[in-house]
Amino acid sequence: MGDQESNPFGISLWRENLKLPSIKPDGVSNTPLRLKDPKLDVRSIKNSRPTFVERGLVSHPFISAKKSLGGAQVSTMPILVNEKRVGLSTKQAKLFDDAIKRGAAWLPKAKKEWENFKKALDAGTPLPEKVTIALKVNFGWMNMNTDNHNLPPIPMVIDGLLKELNTDLPASFHPQREESPNSSASDKFYTRARPRDNEDGSQHGLILYPDFFESNRRTAVNPNDARAKTVIHEILHTWEKEGGTDWHDVAQEWQRKDVGKMNQYLFNPASYAGLIHDLAQ
Repeated sequence: MGDQESNPFGISLWRENLKLPSIKPDGVSNTPLRLKDPKLDVRSIKNSRPTFVERGLVSHPFISAKKSLGGAQVSTMPILVNEKRVGLSTKQAKLFDDAIKRGAAWLPKAKKEWENFKKALDAGTPLPEKVTIALKVNFGWMNMNTDNHNLPPIPMVIDGLLKELNTDLPASFHPQREESPNSSASDKFYTRARPRDNEDGSQHGLILYPDFFESNRRTAVNPNDARAKTVIHEILHTWEKEGGTDWHDVAQEWQRKDVGKMNQYLFNPASYAGLIHDLAQ
């Protein structure tokens, strides 16, 4: 174990655990320090420090370190240890938070449009054109009894998203581009995000790739909308449970849906992300 330091909060500081900059008298960064919370036993954890933070094991959001230099106590600036935004720059974190807020703002609007559609459908009155177009484009819907009696569970999905689309949603950054599993030599595209796995086998939060922050040439929407739709899409993937609903990709947003075959898109994440976006406009 390395040299122990202490700070005003009584937190032990060790060089082996969490890098914190110490300060020379001239203000130049010197030896890195690391945090060990005495309440935590991390000896059995072999992962790197970002993984500790990603799993929420660092429990002190602000740490202020002091180092004795020639008899003087020199304080560092407070350092934010944010287990919700691992590896993201300030700009990237803002873009992610903006995407969450944008997607959350769509939900009440989409829900109202869907309710109006259902009322018209039940009453036998003309159906709202906005909803019928969005259903056809995103789900391959046709105005026939088989489709109208087996509509996608839009209210259930919106209610679930309302619980998760907030800035508590964790995210970490994967700095290397990664070709999508659905990519091909003739149609190459890259992963924008994917669900984050937890130790218990569940999924919560997202891993963001460089392409998440770039414009998406495949979608006819602005980059901010594309990011919001990606967040919704990936949250839906995290709902997949063994032996339960299979939220797997049948078709991406830009891929044409087979009209008259709506059943195959009932749990296609891109269909819901696209429909929610379209209804909210």
